[in-house]
Amino acid sequence: MRTVRVSQVLKNNLFFAKYLKEELEKEGLDDVEMDEQGYVYATLKANTKKEIPTIGFISHYDTSPDYSGKDVKAQIIRNYDGGDIRTV
Repeated sequence: MRTVRVSQVLKNNLFFAKYLKEELEKEGLDDVEMDEQGYVYATLKANTKKEIPTIGFISHYDTSPDYSGKDVKAQIIRNYDGGDIRTV
């Protein structure tokens, strides 16, 4: 048997990953899965009968012991135009 020490940072990341998984399920996405590393996968079905390519959405949400992410204010950028994102 191998003992693995899980840092508080990893616990926080896994907590967020579980929350994200639950939100995706609530939104009705299919094939929602989370692995032991906290990677979350889901499928959003197309709303057209046309042959179109699959699109992947990827997000990075980990933190480090040097900066935990506590008190970070997330930004939602609607209608992003591709330009620089400034902090608020």
